[in-house]
Amino acid sequence: MNDGHAALELVGRAPWGERLLAVLELHPEARLVGGAVRDLLRGAIPHEVDVVVEGDPRVVAEAIGTVRAEHPRFSTLSVDIEGT
Repeated sequence: MNDGHAALELVGRAPWGERLLAVLELHPEARLVGGAVRDLLRGAIPHEVDVVVEGDPRVVAEAIGTVRAEHPRFSTLSVDIEGT
């Protein structure tokens, strides 16, 4: 892949992709990180995603999907998005 547009197109193909892209567009403080980025660079659709948020992650998490668990020790949330 030679540009971010191709990676975004792959995200959009995932069952949850359009929703995630819409949330990321509305929340510039959130970024897709981790293994999902690696998978996209390899041309594969990720099966799980990590999103880092500057500030309170709950607002972004609830926009993405259903918060399934909160992990205070690490300031992280697990979220179900479109059944994933």
